[in-house]
Amino acid sequence: VSAFLLSRSSDLEMLSAFMPMEKATEFEMSDLYCAVEENKAEHRLSEDVCIISLDNCSREGVLDVVNMVSAFGPAAIGLDIVFPWPEQDNSYLLTTLSETPDLVCVNKVQPTEDDVTRYEVVPTSFYEPMISPQYGHAKLVATSTRAIVRKFYSYVLTTDGDTLLSLPSALAK
Repeated sequence: VSAFLLSRSSDLEMLSAFMPMEKATEFEMSDLYCAVEENKAEHRLSEDVCIISLDNCSREGVLDVVNMVSAFGPAAIGLDIVFPWPEQDNSYLLTTLSETPDLVCVNKVQPTEDDVTRYEVVPTSFYEPMISPQYGHAKLVATSTRAIVRKFYSYVLTTDGDTLLSLPSALAK
């Protein structure tokens, strides 16, 4: 009876148990290589790059980490987090982001309708008109919202004719 009811569901991808079915058609041999490589006991990590996961951090927690990392004098700090709305007191955020040297923040780009080779920069954080850190785009091309990313653009041309590097490229620069 359960199988019958589930088969009658008009949108099976809403159920997380069926997500592997959607991704099965996107399989490539490089996925198998990555899966095997990930299970190796030894990983070669760069001592020059440090990635810090800030999942479930508050806004203040993120800024505290930015301040701590900045105190060590890194060549660059990349912030792949957006702050879409202001809070009552934004002084800590604005001070931290404006005083952090070599900070690269993320922004979003979307293709223009009249010229598919040019991209419009879409403001993603409320502070963008107030402070001016460096920016890198986060344009990832996938066939659906849950798909595997197969294309990555290291830069895009903006509507003003500028070149906007991706977040990793801007950090490397």
